[in-house]
Formats: sequence, structure tokens, C-alpha cells
Amino acid sequence: MVLIDSIIGVGEIAIADHRGSQPSADELARIAADVRVGGMLAAKRGVVSIHVGEHESQLSLLNKVLRDFDVAANQFLPTHMNRNESLVKAGVAFTQQGGCIDFTASTTDQLIELGELRASSALALALSEGANIDQLTLSSDAQGSLPNFDQNGKLDSLQIGSISSLLDEFRRCVIEQNIALEKALKTVTINPARVLGLHHKGRINSGVDADLLLLDPDTLQLDAVMAQGQWLMLDGTRVTTTRFGE
Repeated sequence: MVLIDSIIGVGEIAIADHRGSQPSADELARIAADVRVGGMLAAKRGVVSIHVGEHESQLSLLNKVLRDFDVAANQFLPTHMNRNESLVKAGVAFTQQGGCIDFTASTTDQLIELGELRASSALALALSEGANIDQLTLSSDAQGSLPNFDQNGKLDSLQIGSISSLLDEFRRCVIEQNIALEKALKTVTINPARVLGLHHKGRINSGVDADLLLLDPDTLQLDAVMAQGQWLMLDGTRVTTTRFGE
């Protein structure tokens, strides 16, 4: 964190998941402390991203760290918190201790059939449970794996998270869940920027990065994209390519 500018924290560390390294509370507290000191030295936010799995233990390990060690809840950012309704509610309780939680936009029909909530539905549920919109974020998990396991824990299929899922879920927040546009917008702009300490992102102002999406006011369909002050899409048509092509 001190030597490499693009490193702003540590993650994802898996808890409540059979694929994780099964860290103890002591280990997780030590990681959080190291990241906090590194962040202080490097003038960075120093967040520990936590991958939360489907196990019934949910956030019990994080709660133990907060109870037994001098570590603040906002040192962690639990993600994939929309695996089921119970986990969303556990996440709301975590926010009431001062933390923030993240809902994953990428999902599959099979995962939804098994109980996972769309990020938009999870956001609506969290708000109905009394969560503060400023402590909620959405992310795409783009290019991350979306595995499906059978009842014996064997990998059954594997899909890949999509970057477009974030805009899709933002649109659902407003159109299907009737969440106010200004509230939904926070979860994909200023909130994640603040949580991660990216002061040059997430807002429109002088001296910050010119990253803009222009949406149709009625349908919220994507019309134009600007990144770092350069137009990548205008009137729904790509006008340039990135180093990665399509």
C-alpha cells in the first residue's frame, strides 16, 4: 500500500464459505490492523474487502472481531451480501455498527432460484429494514466467477460476472423497486468512492476524473459514456475502442 499507488487495501478475504481459507478472528483482526496502519502511512482508506459466502455463520466472524478487538466496522467492506434475505438483514445490523455493505449485481437464474436476491431487491429490502443509503453500495463483480454447486458441493457449472449488470441493477432499483433516483445513484457513485477513499471519483466537480454516463431520462438506457474526459460512446454508438478492443 505504501509503495504501489493502485493498491488501496486487501481483499477479497472469504468468510462463511467452503472455498475460503477459514481465517480465525485473530488473523482477521491482524490483517485489518496491518491494512489500517498501511493506509495511514500511505494516506489511503485502507479497506479490507470481505467475500461473504452462503454458510449460516454469515457475519459472525466479523462481529467477533468487532467485539474482541479494537477494530472499527468501517475497516471492512463485506460484499455478496445479497445471497439471501437473512444475510441482507444481518448486513443491515452490521451497518448499524458503523460499517458499509455491498450487493453484487452479477447473478444467474439458478442462483436466484436458490434464494439469491437481485442487488436491486436487496437494496430495497435493506432500506425497508432501516439501513442508511449512505452505507450501501452496489458492484458488478465483473469477470469474477459465478459458480453453481450441486447438493454434494461439486462444481456443476461456471459463468462469468458482467460489467453491464451494474447498470442493469441500477435501472431496476429505480424502475422496478421505486427507489428514488438520487438514492440509487449514490450506491454506484459517491458511496463506493467514499468507502474506498477514491476522492477523485464518484462525483461531478472540478479537479476530479471526468467519468460520465448519460442515460435516457425516461428509460435510463445508456446513451453516452465518457472516461477520463474522452467520449467512448455517443448517441448509443461506440466512437472509440479501448486497449482491450471489444
